[in-house]
Amino acid sequence: MYYPYLRGKQFELLALRELKKVGVLPDCSNICPIIEPLKEDLSSIQAALADLIGYGISFALILNPCRGDFTADKEKFAKWAINYIGETSKWIPAFLVDQDIALIKKILSGNSLENIMLVAQEEADFDELRDLLDSGRVKYVVSPESRTLFRKLRHQYRKIKIIRLDDKFPPVKRNSDYRDTKESKNEDHPFSEEHLFYKEDGFAGFSDYTLITKELSDGGALPYVVAIHLSYVGKEDEIRVHHFLSDSNSNGRENIQKKFAEAAQKVDEFFANHKFRTSAVNVLVNYKKEGHYPGLGSLKKLSILHHIQLVDKLLRGEMSE
Repeated sequence: MYYPYLRGKQFELLALRELKKVGVLPDCSNICPIIEPLKEDLSSIQAALADLIGYGISFALILNPCRGDFTADKEKFAKWAINYIGETSKWIPAFLVDQDIALIKKILSGNSLENIMLVAQEEADFDELRDLLDSGRVKYVVSPESRTLFRKLRHQYRKIKIIRLDDKFPPVKRNSDYRDTKESKNEDHPFSEEHLFYKEDGFAGFSDYTLITKELSDGGALPYVVAIHLSYVGKEDEIRVHHFLSDSNSNGRENIQKKFAEAAQKVDEFFANHKFRTSAVNVLVNYKKEGHYPGLGSLKKLSILHHIQLVDKLLRGEMSE
């Protein structure tokens, strides 16, 4: 099972809403997004949750968000979400355990939530989690790889499903830093092999931040270099990520449409005869054919949709050429 970790930014929520609209998933058996809200304006996340529930897609929702707009009243969102979502069986109530454990206990004490998920974005402290684990209400623990935590959970809480969380995307300061250099080939990176080995390693599933870095950042000005990030399957069935970059970058931020077309042309050629040319890739290439630059948010949305579809195909056993 793949648990893509997505935040409540507009393009990430739109990606969730389009999991079915663009035909990304044949069904919903292999994908369960973990959603961390960021915006106090709940209209966008409400629309995304409504679509996920309507599609029948399982999802985990963080009830104690602590970043973005939720730095003050962290209990407010939990009250809204529990009331809005109700009793749907596809929902996994989730909590960030890097934050105030007492708040989690307070929310649990006032609600009959079961089969909850504990999410640690840093290595979790087993002793701090013990009271929650002993409650019998925890079904999932998501954490970066920790041999100590894994052993203790396996030894003392055998029924709990452990999900490995990795930050796989290689961040850089500027898109131009993805360009080939004499020292290394920066335009292509290994991304993950977890789909091949997570069961063998004893995990119930695996999670990552898709093709976005773990660190949050606000959108900026038009880029000097347009970069389109897409995953694909390597020669040994590992997932790799390729960075498709524009070429005419000497004139600063001018002519963004031309730069996008250059990067999108490389995408079209790369996936021309590729088994994993997805519907998201086709949408992106159609923008180029129409002479339209869709904006940075749309490019990120399409890279997320493409990546989720790629992982889903791999979990279904549709191997690379």
